[in-house]
Amino acid sequence: MLPIELEREIFETMALMFPRKAPKLLVVSHYVFQWIEPLLYRVLRTDHAPTSTAIHQAMATQPPEFLRGRVRHLYFDWSWMQEDCYLVLDQCTAITSFAATLHFSPTRILPLIDALDNLHYWNSSMRAIFGELERVDLSRKGFQNITHMHMFDLLEDEHLAMASQLLQLPRLTHLALNNPPDLISGSLLRGCRHLLVFNRILTQSVTLDQAREMANKLPFEGQDERYLVSLFPERYWDDWTNGAFGGEDIWTRAEDFLAKKRRGEISASCYLLEARQSREDCFQLLALCSNLHSFAWTGPSFAALSPVRLLFLLDGYPNLQYFNGSLNAVFGSANAFDLGHSAFRNITHMHVFEIVEPDDLRIPIALTAVPRLTHLALNSVKLSIARYSEGMPSLAGSRAPRSESAWSFTARCEIG
Repeated sequence: MLPIELEREIFETMALMFPRKAPKLLVVSHYVFQWIEPLLYRVLRTDHAPTSTAIHQAMATQPPEFLRGRVRHLYFDWSWMQEDCYLVLDQCTAITSFAATLHFSPTRILPLIDALDNLHYWNSSMRAIFGELERVDLSRKGFQNITHMHMFDLLEDEHLAMASQLLQLPRLTHLALNNPPDLISGSLLRGCRHLLVFNRILTQSVTLDQAREMANKLPFEGQDERYLVSLFPERYWDDWTNGAFGGEDIWTRAEDFLAKKRRGEISASCYLLEARQSREDCFQLLALCSNLHSFAWTGPSFAALSPVRLLFLLDGYPNLQYFNGSLNAVFGSANAFDLGHSAFRNITHMHVFEIVEPDDLRIPIALTAVPRLTHLALNSVKLSIARYSEGMPSLAGSRAPRSESAWSFTARCEIG
């Protein structure tokens, strides 16, 4: 029997990693209900019918401190009445993230925002809050603790004075603007020295070729390691929700991109983060597949988000037999390889993308744990096939590709 602290950590981790399945955990036991029920209100979106209903029920049946102690991330959309939004915000004073596409009355919403002492994330337009950009006042109390801001307003050169107020936000480190003019971008980059990320987000109508051209026109001279250009996420609010639960979002992708530039993995002259599709999109697609036979991955590391989550999903496919990808991308490091995981129990054909050195035994040892592996492809030209065959008697075909592509090699890997 597991210690009660470990049981709680397991159930809470499951609820946060798979929020849509979290309600099913409530019926496990009384203790699990007490652990999980507060997490159901951690992220509230008024555009989700079940969540919207739960909010109304909580407001009608629970004391004000119920939502105050649970809600941390809040998104208001146009489907809600303004009065209901004011009532919810009045109770959810411990939120750290405020997002909205609904327009409010400045005299009603601003005092409520000023009462949010822990507000760090902002995803909304200033027009929605202040009515007009000329009336924006970022010296108000509610904006003083914001660290991450995505301002939705489409700014012009004439809005430089308003945008310059961003320089006065004492804790702002991450800023995203929707295709701002060079005058404003350059001014903010020069004046806001504590800024770590400046994300110029292009609208969904911009093609990839257009984005590449726009990214080459820099709003500054020389180089600035804080600046990048990215494409507007195709499912923005799902992306926001994923970030609220600790997963990948516009901020983590930007940080990862800039970190790779600093390490030299991406050219210092490259400022465009091209990917529209996030790892979260891939997780959602995997969750929808019902009878997966083959899995291949050439994108960024799943481990940066959660190897546990990927393995949990793959474990749900009893017919999965083909795996083509990097073990580092799945597990995070060679020291974490666990091919004895039940997700690999039925794999028969595997192409491992790592360059395998002759004296590195970590992959050979890990592969011996795959019980039904009969076909193996490895990217190495100095490989001793005997070393692998000795530990895997089930292996029928094993070859090391040289100049061939992964796909052509795999197709020609015949038995015997």
